[in-house]
Formats: sequence, structure tokens, C-alpha cells
Amino acid sequence: MKNQVIIILAIVIVFLVLICLIVWLCHKRAERARKKVLCTCDEEKLADLNKLITPFGFLYDVRQDIFYSCMNPWQRKMGYGRIYDTMAPSMNMIIDCEPVCFRYDNREWMIELWKGQYGIAVGAEIGVYIKKDNFYQSVEDDELLNMRFSLYHGNHMLIHRQDRHWWLTGFKLGEYSRRRDLILEAEILFPTVEMRDAFLTSCRKLGYRRENLTYSSRSVWICFDRPKSKQPGRCLWLYKKYIQGVNRRNCKRFCKYTKCFDRTIDKIAYIRYAFPHLYHIIIKITWRKRCKKCGCVQGVKKR
Repeated sequence: MKNQVIIILAIVIVFLVLICLIVWLCHKRAERARKKVLCTCDEEKLADLNKLITPFGFLYDVRQDIFYSCMNPWQRKMGYGRIYDTMAPSMNMIIDCEPVCFRYDNREWMIELWKGQYGIAVGAEIGVYIKKDNFYQSVEDDELLNMRFSLYHGNHMLIHRQDRHWWLTGFKLGEYSRRRDLILEAEILFPTVEMRDAFLTSCRKLGYRRENLTYSSRSVWICFDRPKSKQPGRCLWLYKKYIQGVNRRNCKRFCKYTKCFDRTIDKIAYIRYAFPHLYHIIIKITWRKRCKKCGCVQGVKKR
């Protein structure tokens, strides 16, 4: 009996020593990673980060600390289909969408606005498309529109983007928000008054009024807080609530592990060195963003 007690105590002591050793090793690795990040210049960190995300169609803006889509990513060839918005929750994206369809120059146009939670990032998008063969394709270079938007959480501005583009986007990593707490204020400059009026007419048919829709010259300002159009997957509200819970936990996890840094460029570099498993989660989320634009769930599994 006495020998059994001694053996059990020995096992417990060895177990506690192993735990302490693992904790010490993790602490040392995290400390080495922190020092490595501090010793690496921004140019090198930016080059490494853009090298990671450019194949997925995105770049990083150091000034605003956000990710955004480049002009000619692979998504430009994929166009747009309603299935993309329908499949979004399966890729951890809980978003509001507002497609505005109108006819101009004997063609069917669509300008769509998005805002919401993209995995462990809050973001917004504006896409410009033309209907071809029952499917929407992105506009050509000579049809790009000058656009800008500001994404707010309450009275706090999270993202501001401005460019001549077909897909104007902005994503802030590590932020969490409910869709109803986000407000997207967008301004679009049209090439002609006729195109502006066609867009305005469609917005009014959706239910936009003077308080959230104004215009001047060839530009239109629209405030997108609550979607007016029918949202895809409305019957999946319980599933969406579950996904938002997952997103919120992942955001907290990301912020907890990277609390020693303020900028995303430093956080990503730190995770890469200190927490490879979390780094792979972020890569998977990037693949999910890629799949959202092509409607291909299988793309999540590609490496």
C-alpha cells in the first residue's frame, strides 16, 4: 500500500514537472517571437504579409491597418451569383447584402453593398457588375466607377476606402461586431446623369428614402444600415447565431494571443513565429474569403 502511494505521488510530480516545462517552453518561444518581431523592419514584415495574401487577391494597408482587394485578383474572372451570398455563412461570413439592379445603356447592371463579420474580421464591400448570359460579370477597366465608403461601428469609424474600382473592399482583422451595429456610408460617382438616375430609381424601389439616400451632380450617397432587400438564408438564423458565436470566440482568441502588439502586421508576424496553429486558422479564413467569390466550398481544402 505504501509503495502504491509513493508511485502515485511520483507520477503526479512527474506530470506537474512536465506541465511546468511545457509552459516554460511556450513562454520562451513567445518571448523569442516577440523579440524577432521587434527586430524586423516594417518593409520586411509587409513583404512577407503581402506575399501570403496576394495570391488570394488581397493587400495590406499599413496606414489604416486593414486588408483590401487589389484591382485584378483572380476573383475578377468569377463574377457574381446569388449563391455566393447564400453560401457565405458556411464560410464563417455573417453579412448583410444589398444588391441594387438597374438597366442602363441597354444592359443590366448591379451594384451590391456588403457589410458584416468575415470570420475574425469586420469588413465591407462594394461590387459593380453587368449581367451577361444570366450571370453577373465584373465590369471592364473602362467601366470602373469612382467609389468611396466609410464603415462605422456606432459613431466610431473602422474603415475608409476610396478608389476607382470594380470591387472596393476593406477588412479589419481581430474586430468583432453584429451586423445591425454596423453602418456603411457609400458614395458612388457615375459617368452620366442617366446612369445615376437609373441607380437612384432602383434604390427608391427597394425602400431607400431621403434620410438615407441623397444625390448631387453625378454622385449618389447611400447609407446602408438595415438591408431593404430580402436576405438569403433567413431561415438559417439559428445557424448564423452559432457561427457568430464561433467568430466572436476566435476574435477573442486572436486578441488574447496578440495583446502585446497593436498593429495587425505585427500581430500576424508574432503569431507566425509563436503560435503556428493559430496562424493556419487565419490562412484557412483567407481561403474561405476566396471561396466566397467563386462559390466553391472545395477551395477551403486547397493548400
